[in-house]
Amino acid sequence: MDKAKQTIFICSAAGDDRRAQINRELVEKNAQALVDAVKEAGTAAGADKIYMYIPAAYEAAVEQVKPLAKDAGVEVVTGDDSPVCRDKTALISVFNGKIIRPYFEEDQETFRGYENVAKIIENAEDVLRKAQGTEDKKLLYVSGAVAAPAFVEAPYGASLSDIIAMAGGVKEGSTVKAVLVGGELGRFIAPDALDTTIMEKGSDIFTGGVEVLDQTYCGADFTKTLMESAREDSCGKCPLCREGTYQFHTIFNEITVGKAKVTDVALLKDLADTIGWGAFCQFGQHMVNIVKSAFEVMGDEIEGHIKRKKCEAGVCKSFMTLAILPDKCTGCEECADVCPEDAIEGKAGYIHMIDNDMCEKCGKCMEVCEEDAIVVVGSVKPKLPKRLTRVGRFR
Repeated sequence: MDKAKQTIFICSAAGDDRRAQINRELVEKNAQALVDAVKEAGTAAGADKIYMYIPAAYEAAVEQVKPLAKDAGVEVVTGDDSPVCRDKTALISVFNGKIIRPYFEEDQETFRGYENVAKIIENAEDVLRKAQGTEDKKLLYVSGAVAAPAFVEAPYGASLSDIIAMAGGVKEGSTVKAVLVGGELGRFIAPDALDTTIMEKGSDIFTGGVEVLDQTYCGADFTKTLMESAREDSCGKCPLCREGTYQFHTIFNEITVGKAKVTDVALLKDLADTIGWGAFCQFGQHMVNIVKSAFEVMGDEIEGHIKRKKCEAGVCKSFMTLAILPDKCTGCEECADVCPEDAIEGKAGYIHMIDNDMCEKCGKCMEVCEEDAIVVVGSVKPKLPKRLTRVGRFR
């Protein structure tokens, strides 16, 4: 075996959770300290060349670091910010300006010019914390239904409840439905598991984001959004991940518009098991945990969209029906004036009526109604007039 002729040290700020850009925050707030830490770590490793890889999308971070890095003899390389870059072989590919793709280590060394290069790749937060002596802590972004969404520094060993409390706790009036930990590559945690879910070093879910979902979130719609992000981030090399993310997004979209079949639930679960077992890299292997945990934590709500044609959170427009309460309507015409579809019939002094076949559920009428007369109704609808009726005359 040939002895390595060169050693390169790469500090990577890529691979962030899309919903909590931890590395971006660290680089922007600690540019000088990070450059010094990278220089120190690379020198200690005996590296011939020292690099910092920063996603090009982090423009402020790149602008701050470049002059500092130049003075320190550290070269800055910019490129893709996809979570796929958590795979070190994928990072090396994009590091060299090639399309982002993970590879078998042996293939990369043989065919990509690294057979005589020793690569040392470290995450930006790990490098900085080692230099500062704060390796017992992790930066997280707590958002969603909390009193004060913020970046928080949590110690390893803290429970999910403790971490949420650092952001002011669950906001008043909210009931926790689930907590998303780790973004599109994480998983949903049930409300009764917040005290027993502990952040441990090396965790595959405590990568940055902690998002609290309350009763205003729709489990099906939220999962659809995560799968849309996963579909966009998939590098496309692995057929299971490429086609799987597409199918996940498509089926969850059908769930939110009332077109899904009862058999789709079993199909989604089977797909998740297959992709998790056979996907090439950790992106595909972890992405499926969103689907699995969504059904574990919010399964009844998601299946309710299919079996009962109902969105409990009132988020999915296809399941929404708007009504104007006769006892509250003053006939002011404000709602009719703002309706872009002319779906509201009425005139001054008369109770207004909504044609739900024409209504796009944009909510503009609800925003302008000072009497709170326009509401979202479910399967049990209030008694409504069938023709224009003067205010106060409907019985």
